[in-house]
Amino acid sequence: MLADAWWRGAGLLVVGTGLARAIGGAERPAEFYWASRLFWVKMACVAAILILEIGPARGLARWRREGASAATAETEVARRWSTVSRVEAGLMLVVMFLATALAR
Repeated sequence: MLADAWWRGAGLLVVGTGLARAIGGAERPAEFYWASRLFWVKMACVAAILILEIGPARGLARWRREGASAATAETEVARRWSTVSRVEAGLMLVVMFLATALAR
């Protein structure tokens, strides 16, 4: 549960700072981001990560509510969630590269 809290905090930090930069105009005007294709690809990747995470997050919450005995009965889905996690990690790498490209 502690790891979930850290991931949640990291996600809020990433999204929050991204919104502040895009809307706040601290470094570049907001129009720069809205007109940039790279920005929209980055936003699509972030949205994909959030959508992909819905299933595993719900499942893990259900496992916690039901207790350890129910969790052992559904270990097959852990393999699928592992794959989802790898895809999310790959998308996060794309997000970081796009963020770097946008900063230049």
